[in-house]
Amino acid sequence: MINFLVSFLFIAALWHRALTVHALATSPCRGVPQNQHPSHLDLVFNSLRKSAGIDLASRFNLPANTEFTPSSAKFVYEHPTLVLLSHSTDPDPIFTYANAAAQRLFKMDYTTFTSTPSRYSAEEGDDREKRQIFMEKVKSQRYVDDYEGIRVASDKSRFLIRAIVWELFDEDNVRRGAAAFFDSDSVEHLR
Repeated sequence: MINFLVSFLFIAALWHRALTVHALATSPCRGVPQNQHPSHLDLVFNSLRKSAGIDLASRFNLPANTEFTPSSAKFVYEHPTLVLLSHSTDPDPIFTYANAAAQRLFKMDYTTFTSTPSRYSAEEGDDREKRQIFMEKVKSQRYVDDYEGIRVASDKSRFLIRAIVWELFDEDNVRRGAAAFFDSDSVEHLR
């Protein structure tokens, strides 16, 4: 009887593992980092909609007021040209979201990106100071839709962006960070 029970539990465990592996392999978010799942994008998109009345979903050719699913989150993550970034509320904010277009432009993989302080997206010196002053403006206004600034990739290449930048607030109006959006096709590469 004990051998039967042990065999049954062993087979059940193998079956459960096989189903889990299959579910992960067929998941529409396979390979998409956890914080790029729907709840994070709901926070990012809803914050801009509430602060500025801008529905970012239309820029991604998604229906207005999209509530994100794994497949729509994956679509935003994999978009070839539209850059979407966010960072934390830490005293030295760390990037918390970088879609594939952002990763290509800044020449960083997901793991590197999301362990990098966002201030490193600007060169040391004046560009970083201007960025910090600008981020204080965003904090006080909640969003700015005409930002223009020089950014630097991990290989030190420089480029000029024109972006919308906004504060992230959850449904309880608790600040959760900031986000930026721009089209990489409009970026000016500098020398």
